[in-house]
Amino acid sequence: MEIARTPGSTAAACLITLALAAGTALGQVSPAAPRAQDSATPGPTRVPIGATTIKLPEPRAKSATSVEEALRGRRAPRTFGTAPVTLQEVGQLLWAAQGITGNYGRRAAPSAGGLFPLEVILVAANVTGLPPAVYRYRPTTHDLVRIGEGDPRPAIADACHFQPLTGVPAIFVITTVESQTAKAYGDRAPKYVALEAGAAAQNLSLEAVALDLGCGIMVEFELPKLAQAVGVGPDEKPFTVLAVTGPEPAPRS
Repeated sequence: MEIARTPGSTAAACLITLALAAGTALGQVSPAAPRAQDSATPGPTRVPIGATTIKLPEPRAKSATSVEEALRGRRAPRTFGTAPVTLQEVGQLLWAAQGITGNYGRRAAPSAGGLFPLEVILVAANVTGLPPAVYRYRPTTHDLVRIGEGDPRPAIADACHFQPLTGVPAIFVITTVESQTAKAYGDRAPKYVALEAGAAAQNLSLEAVALDLGCGIMVEFELPKLAQAVGVGPDEKPFTVLAVTGPEPAPRS
């Protein structure tokens, strides 16, 4: 695991640290304050100035699980385990959802006009090799940017009508910045963005099967509560919540 800091003034970094610290009460994270556009990304990925970044392991290109096997094996768990996941697995899941898979920044999920209005927020609570925090995924550099501290899982569970998420090791929140697509497609943007977000969620779910992980998808939640819990701005809306758990140890015989 490589940890670095993006360029920025010490004063700005201190201000953001204080803002994030103030939002840890009640398991919530303050919305990321002044954010800078990631100039290498066609889409809306933003990172706080001076934020800590963590490089993810290189994603694998092959597995022993076929697409057909993943489709047969994809099921939403009725209960969520607490077994940890690894940094390698988290990176693979993020790549499956929004990773770069071709020239010109093409990604794993189709995007109308190549405008990439999606973001993926990771709430890491029990990820081997990754400090617990809230992170934003950057596809072009395949890394994570820390955008919040604390444990927002209780607040996320509350927003999701008290789903049993407080022990889940990793939660992925796919968010949308609809205005990014509306620039080119106007009132057709909601349909295109929803299609893209659904494709990204399915990609992540199928990759979870290939990794022998559990993955549950939730779309029923209170939007303002969830946005506050993960610290996204007013132009960015949570679309889907995916709870991922590691394989539970087999019971003793």
